[in-house]
Amino acid sequence: MLGDPSVRLREAVIEGNLLIVKRLLRRFPEYLTNVDPSNGWSSLHYASYNGRYLVCVYLIQLGHDKQELMTTFKGNTCVHLALMNGHEQTTHLLLQHFPRFIDRPGEHGRTPVHIACMRDHYQCLGLLMGVGAKLNVQDDGGDTPLHICLQYGSISCMRILVFDGRIVGDNVKNNYDLRPSDVAETFDLAKVYAKMLKDAQVPGVLGKPSYSSFRTPVLASKGVFDDGPSPVLTMNSPYSLYSQPAPTPQLPRIPPSRRPSTTRSNKSPGAGAPLPSRLASKDSSLSASSSSLHRKPTNITRSSAEASPSKNEDAPAPDDNASDANPEASASPLAGSPRNEPRRRVSLLNIPITKLRLQGSQ
Repeated sequence: MLGDPSVRLREAVIEGNLLIVKRLLRRFPEYLTNVDPSNGWSSLHYASYNGRYLVCVYLIQLGHDKQELMTTFKGNTCVHLALMNGHEQTTHLLLQHFPRFIDRPGEHGRTPVHIACMRDHYQCLGLLMGVGAKLNVQDDGGDTPLHICLQYGSISCMRILVFDGRIVGDNVKNNYDLRPSDVAETFDLAKVYAKMLKDAQVPGVLGKPSYSSFRTPVLASKGVFDDGPSPVLTMNSPYSLYSQPAPTPQLPRIPPSRRPSTTRSNKSPGAGAPLPSRLASKDSSLSASSSSLHRKPTNITRSSAEASPSKNEDAPAPDDNASDANPEASASPLAGSPRNEPRRRVSLLNIPITKLRLQGSQ
């Protein structure tokens, strides 16, 4: 049996299971915010803290924080929670749609810049500097982001604040009358900070930042999101390409009409001749080819004639009447040649009996 839909939705948001989140919100749209009664965290807070970028996109598209900007019981926003674990991509998305959270104080009056310096997330700090976050703001204890860097040993963020943020003074004091160098975590860290301040005062050093920050425009928050294509493809975020994709090359066009057939040249045999003459020439060529197939070499005929002279003498002579009766055969130039005559076999059956008796009596 399935459990409480609010608990299932919260677990799906934490795990980043976008498919389950969509199914539950289609079935129970009233659980969009789904505030946890134990800490005041909404669905967007859990998604931001765990870095579920696509879940954040879907919740914002459905209108999460459209009417009011929700905070936890401790006063933290979704931007604060995303910066606690250093999810710069999720932070980028949230700052584009909620620009009022850039300098909003959270727990103990700490702004997103304080949270980034506390965990030494220098990329997130560069992102906040790119959108115009204030670097000298103080929390409830009077600590500036530089105080936080020295307290927690965040050397990378301290370097960015000194060289890129141009904070070269050590005269800002907190509520306990302590300067940033006074709250350093270790003596070695205090020496590194003093050396950074000395190097920053050299002319020309501040013009060459050691760390490149993320420059991103601040987008106005949208009240309503249309149910169209996913905002991931339209936002200026790390998940989208900064440059437009190259156009797809067009395929070569094929003409719809058929190609003209090649005309037969007049030089070809029988191109302009009438149909009966073409058929006659074809029959003559076939007869010539068949006669050449039945033709045999002359030396074989001669040897056979020499081998049986008596058979050739007894063979009957060619009939002249037959040639007269068949004028086509006499007209042919090859009709009288011995090669075209069919070979006849001499048999005793063709000799009359009287002639055989005479030859036997002699």
